[in-house]
Amino acid sequence: MPRCSDRRGRIVNCKPPFYSAEDLAQIVGTPLKDGTKPMPTDEQKKIIESPVDEPAVVVAGAGSGKTAVIAQRVLWLVANRYVAKDRILALTFTRKAVGELAKRINGFISAFEAYEAAKGRPCERGEDSERDPLDALFGPTVQTYNSYASALVSEYGLSIGIEDGTTILDDAEAIQEFGSLVDQAADADIPAGKSRATVIKDTLHLASQIDEHLKTSDEVVEYLDASLADAVSSDNLTEHAKAVRRKRIPKEEKEALAARLERLAAEAAGMRTLSPEFIDRAVAAVQEAGTSELIESLLRKKQYAVLAGRWKDHKGETGRMQFSDQVASAYKIMTADEQARREERGRWDIILLDEYQDTSDSQFKLLQTLFAGKAVTAVGDYRQSIYGWRGASAGSLRDFPEMFRFNGQPAQEYSLSISFRNAQLILDAANAVSAKLTAISATSAKQLEHKSRAAKGTQAVPEPDEASSGTVTICTTSGSTDIQYGLDQYRDLALWMKERTGTRAVLVRARKSIGPIADALRAADVPYAIVGSRGSLDNPYTADAVAALASAVDITASTEVMRLLSGPQAALGAKDIRALNRFCRLRSEGLEEDAVPTLIECIDEFADDVTSADLAEQAGLSAVAISRLQSLARRLRAVRRSASSPVDALRAAIRVFNLDLDIEALPNSEPHRRAIDSLKAMAQNYGAQHPSAAAADFLAWLTVAEESEALEAAAEEADPDSVQIMTIHASKGLEFSAVAIPDNTVGDLPTLPRSTKAWLAGAELPYPLRGDRQHLVDLDTTRQNLSTAKDMKELFAGSLGEQIKADHEAEERRLAYVAVTRAETHLWLGASAMTSRTKPNTPSPFLEEIAEALGREVALPEAADPSARPTTSVVWPPVVAEQTCRQRVELIAEYRSASGTELRDLESMPDIGGLARSAQAFLEPEPHSSPAELSRLSTTALVDFVGDREEFDRQRSRPMPQEPSSAAALGTEFHAWVENRFGQSSLLELADYTPRRLGDRDKARLEQLKKRFEASEFAERTPAAVELPFELKVGPKVISGKIDAVFDTGTVLEVVDWKTGSAPYSEREMADRAIQLSMYAHAVARMPQFAGREVSAAFYFLGSDTVVRFSAAGADSSERTLLSWEQLEAAVSG
Repeated sequence: MPRCSDRRGRIVNCKPPFYSAEDLAQIVGTPLKDGTKPMPTDEQKKIIESPVDEPAVVVAGAGSGKTAVIAQRVLWLVANRYVAKDRILALTFTRKAVGELAKRINGFISAFEAYEAAKGRPCERGEDSERDPLDALFGPTVQTYNSYASALVSEYGLSIGIEDGTTILDDAEAIQEFGSLVDQAADADIPAGKSRATVIKDTLHLASQIDEHLKTSDEVVEYLDASLADAVSSDNLTEHAKAVRRKRIPKEEKEALAARLERLAAEAAGMRTLSPEFIDRAVAAVQEAGTSELIESLLRKKQYAVLAGRWKDHKGETGRMQFSDQVASAYKIMTADEQARREERGRWDIILLDEYQDTSDSQFKLLQTLFAGKAVTAVGDYRQSIYGWRGASAGSLRDFPEMFRFNGQPAQEYSLSISFRNAQLILDAANAVSAKLTAISATSAKQLEHKSRAAKGTQAVPEPDEASSGTVTICTTSGSTDIQYGLDQYRDLALWMKERTGTRAVLVRARKSIGPIADALRAADVPYAIVGSRGSLDNPYTADAVAALASAVDITASTEVMRLLSGPQAALGAKDIRALNRFCRLRSEGLEEDAVPTLIECIDEFADDVTSADLAEQAGLSAVAISRLQSLARRLRAVRRSASSPVDALRAAIRVFNLDLDIEALPNSEPHRRAIDSLKAMAQNYGAQHPSAAAADFLAWLTVAEESEALEAAAEEADPDSVQIMTIHASKGLEFSAVAIPDNTVGDLPTLPRSTKAWLAGAELPYPLRGDRQHLVDLDTTRQNLSTAKDMKELFAGSLGEQIKADHEAEERRLAYVAVTRAETHLWLGASAMTSRTKPNTPSPFLEEIAEALGREVALPEAADPSARPTTSVVWPPVVAEQTCRQRVELIAEYRSASGTELRDLESMPDIGGLARSAQAFLEPEPHSSPAELSRLSTTALVDFVGDREEFDRQRSRPMPQEPSSAAALGTEFHAWVENRFGQSSLLELADYTPRRLGDRDKARLEQLKKRFEASEFAERTPAAVELPFELKVGPKVISGKIDAVFDTGTVLEVVDWKTGSAPYSEREMADRAIQLSMYAHAVARMPQFAGREVSAAFYFLGSDTVVRFSAAGADSSERTLLSWEQLEAAVSG
């Protein structure tokens, strides 16, 4: 029976629905071109009108309109008085998704309420269900999963001793603080051979997994100790002794090691329980024998677990917390405090869980603890579960029906299988890829269908044409080199993309493909944009900058220094690199283990002319290699001396290694210059947010951010028609008219598993300790015999290894499904017979399945012979003719005498423009001698730059320390509160935002500002974006900043900047400030998601409660208007 709510919002028995799903679609729907309004499909109607009080799971295929269905479900519940608006909770993962869902829900409800106000409410038509007038003030709450957990901890944390003043650490702060713990740790506590950045990354990953699966580091150590004890049992020690006897080592050494292990085996046989002291001795003996890969893995993981425990203790002692701590703490609260659980559970009648397939084990258990037995609806798609590496549980969606049973029965299952995004041929390709994925049940195993299959009258049915059938192009090439485009596959991709219109994207599995694809698009004159700040790190010059910085500040950065050794910075050949390795070994002879120098420490010795010449000669280093190592070592020392703030250290690395000059000398330097500028901006922003951070902290943050793809990208100024290049992971949730997916070969898509050792590799949590272990391979080292190398090989070569490979292929299959379903109309799939591998490629099984489904055949052509590719032979180092040397000397003398103006005049000349720029760079004054011309400005600095250029230059030339400003701190706190308020998109009272850096007077002032904001026109509006970063090239400068908020009024976009002070009295001061708003407006107008819209802007001065609006540039208005683009360029250039 349908149910509804009483005036207090509690669900009670009530009459059948007054409004059907079709009625509501007619009321709030947007008319189509023919004037009709789209109606829900039969599948959608079942979900919208499903029983109010029963849990359900909805498997929503890609492009099936799940956001609209969730919003229509909320509207149906509210419109029929089944539940009060403020008793509905909707959770999703990203702020963007929160904004979209909240906008859809609130838009539907507002349209419906306007309809009822015009037509008369149901109670006026004879119904007696009185409503509380306060209901109109509140609405559904839409939050991210993490925000919801944070609110629970804030509200109920005291019940388990979590103080209200707990500080939430972001990734950068966690890296910096944990880095100090790593620096203080003894060498024995740090895994051998791991760089500082890697230790930080791996430990924080394990610590996060421990929280995600509601375990403790002590439990991990206990499990690993039990595994070690099993590995050194009497039988296993005997096997180790046998393995030693089979080794090809000196006889005396072999006998001694084997006898020692046999004695330990006999000792173990006489012990009922192995003592910790014995286990340590036995483990040390096996390590010395080198017969157990398992023991090495367990010991390394134990070191990480101990460090993770110290990190947890440190956070508890200092009042710190991370996001993973919040979810684990929220679960702990709700299981320990019955009153808190009852109160929170009673607050909500309807719970909607979006993107449920990406929830972690701790999130699932928290939600189950709170809401099992209530009306919970989970929406997701097991085919789009691609974030397992971020902590998503392996079987969250599959387990939902059983874990949220109702009246003894599993939760009801529904499907959304009609795609309103993809053309028919693209759906056929997607279904071919997903066919082998394991469904939750027969109900959820439905494949995607085209929208033309929807029932008549429910949706507009298109005529059968290319738009509805779409195109799928399969392109196979030999892998030959194209002089203009690089590889033939990327040439064909670029030329195909050039013929497409509308939104376009290239989706890659590995970022290494981005650079060559961008080069091919550039050669075809196709505009492109690399999505995400990671794009800058894929540039070879930024990679060199990071390698140089890491080698200077981290003596364990062996991977980074190898890039310098083998690349253009040192250009050592393989023979000299081997000789350098011998030099390091010779240098280490006779030293204690903790005194053995690292590779970087060995290189540093070459900075002194009196370095160990005998050792270098004995190692076989050539004279040229010694000279280059001396140069490298001295440059690293120079960077090391400059390593103060992150951005200063990075600038030093770029300058000392001449990377900026190398870029300027290139014919097409702009993309590389942008990449270097982007990297410097990252360092600048990191240092500004974390003033006490060192360069090593920045590098550790960069390592973690790269791994998690968590770098925040400023919105690029790009042509809306440009091709977006991004990873498949980054494309989830997006859609494009045309999509190209290159490299559909085994090893690329699907990739090969990084390791076939499951959790034994890296810093993964042992599977037996995970909450979702029933969905993972059965690998338990406390009961499976893996002690010797032979045992390991046999186990992983058998069924366990096959299962690991099958799980990996399923993960790659889901990625391929996500990639294919991003395409609306046109899809291009490429594969080359030969790439960088030594052997020819094999077509991806996904590509073969798509071809079969489309009735085509796919076969890679004969692989191009790598030796037949065009090559150029050169002599290195080059031999320069005497005449050429004289010409160069004359040119150098000429450039040295040239003025800056003359050199700038030469920049446009194709042959020597790069050389002219290099000469200018060499002739620039030393830092701080006079203010150099800035190429980048923040919007705040821009106002000062335009307002008083002389004072601006004086401050830059000799910057003076600024007294801490309470007004600035107040502004920062207020902006953070507003961002938090809109980020959660809740129309309920938000959890109190506690200021961290304000005095009592400023705290009171902040409360006044918050109340004033809540009473303003902006409190009830839903922003299209909040805290929106951007970079915009204006004339000769790049302007960067963050826009407080963008609102869509329906007719124009309005950019709003919050000011905590009062409005200026002077029109001149207001005009000076207008340049900031003008910059914001032009930045928004150039963002792809807002392209073609008119943009106005406003200041909201909360101090005087004044809104000052500016019309769009060029608008016919007597009001204040924004600066035009030409006026902006003139102001910036002046």
